[in-house]
Amino acid sequence: TELVTNGTFDTDSDWTLGLQMSISNGVLSLSNTAFAVTSSQNIGYVAGTNVHITVDVTLTSGIVEIWLGGTASYDYQMISATSSGTYTVSKASSGTDGVLYIRSLAAGTTATVDNISIKLADADRSVNNNGLIINGTVTRSPVATGADLVAYSGFSGSNYLEQPYNSDLDFGTGDFSVMGWVKFSGTSAETIFRRQDAAESGARFGVDISPALKIRFFSGVTFIDGTTSVNTNTWVFFAAIRSSGVSSVYVNGASEASSASTDNVTNTSAILKVGLRAGGAVPLANGSIAFLRISATAPTAEQIAKIY
Repeated sequence: TELVTNGTFDTDSDWTLGLQMSISNGVLSLSNTAFAVTSSQNIGYVAGTNVHITVDVTLTSGIVEIWLGGTASYDYQMISATSSGTYTVSKASSGTDGVLYIRSLAAGTTATVDNISIKLADADRSVNNNGLIINGTVTRSPVATGADLVAYSGFSGSNYLEQPYNSDLDFGTGDFSVMGWVKFSGTSAETIFRRQDAAESGARFGVDISPALKIRFFSGVTFIDGTTSVNTNTWVFFAAIRSSGVSSVYVNGASEASSASTDNVTNTSAILKVGLRAGGAVPLANGSIAFLRISATAPTAEQIAKIY
């Protein structure tokens, strides 16, 4: 759910404007001559919640900053824009609850701000810290009674996790790997995750439950299937690997299938959806996912067995 109202600045409503800030022609304009200026909006987030922020900044001089905080204070900086461009960040905010601030602390700043968006996100726990946007309602529940580790379920055409285009996932023809755990009880094909353009016409990679209820790994136009049926409603570890031009599927630490794979999986229009295909079909309606991870390296068979 979008937390910002009128983030496209189509009207002059919904914002408390600071001095030397104005809304016109579909943008927020800043022009501060000698002191800090701030515009704000109460967006109702809770401090510590993971959020995904994007904003377009056109900067002639100075600095534009995006902060989160309480009704009386801005206390957590999310973005500091020092040049023109689209800025994106996914992380948790600390401090106090509720308010978005667009600020300029540098005297002499001349800039415009447009298309600011803040959505709730699930954390990316890798060093990249690029979280997934929560679309609709995705269930998080312990993988077992008393466990701290949670699994994700309840996927549908409107309930899924999504990451906008991320160049870190453009692996070209090189090595990469995907690993995770799935618990599945369905009787037909469903999607664990897919990275592709929304039209599903360009390069792709992903992992599905195949019509034969096996793990299926897509790396470009080709795919390979494992041999173990996974519709057992028990947790299954899968690893989908491309290494030195060969794609392989592992289930519960054991190699099950391999095939030559040199397709280029780079797609600069791609989005990543978890629990759903990029075009919005075939959700993981009868399954749960835990520990999903993607890497630009490929572990060895021995490492996969050790991980399992």
